[in-house]
Amino acid sequence: MRQRRVLTLVARGLTTKEMAHELGITERGVAAHISRMLARSGAHNRAGLIAHALSADLGRAVSFDSPTEIIRDARSLTDAQQELMAYEDAPFFVGVTMGRDQILVYQNRMSRDLTVAPPLGKPHREVFQGDASQNWWREKGDEAFSTGRPVTISGAPSRWQRGDGTWVDDVFSCVAQPLRDGLGEVRGVLWICATGHH
Repeated sequence: MRQRRVLTLVARGLTTKEMAHELGITERGVAAHISRMLARSGAHNRAGLIAHALSADLGRAVSFDSPTEIIRDARSLTDAQQELMAYEDAPFFVGVTMGRDQILVYQNRMSRDLTVAPPLGKPHREVFQGDASQNWWREKGDEAFSTGRPVTISGAPSRWQRGDGTWVDDVFSCVAQPLRDGLGEVRGVLWICATGHH
């Protein structure tokens, strides 16, 4: 399917021109595919488009009965990891939190570089400790989880302490996309973010 291929190239961070070359079509053709996918998904930008598509894939791949079950259920986790593999080396941050406690269950390589200690299976509040900006992030995750609607975050300053004691400051723009199970219930949040430095 051509649109799925375009989405994969978007996830790799390719420009419209690079995608056109890769697919052997015109830049206008690539732009038309992206415009149709944006309209169909209701997303406002490429990050939102990726979040929408990935959340739909994860909803089919994983049983979200409880936040900790995704960590324990090797088969479900393997299915989800296969869906997320395309984003492992993406030029933006990808993370998945589950449940109201926002338990971190996935980070791509770029996102793992934000932390020092292995963070999977821990609530967001334990992984990213720092100043009041971390409370704000948790509030945005809570909003996406409780309303079932994507939350867009633009130019948000953030400060946190890594496991080795060093402090990190950065500015993030993100989409927090609710993840739903097969019955349509929100079970987690997919985070796709970029910084001013990437």
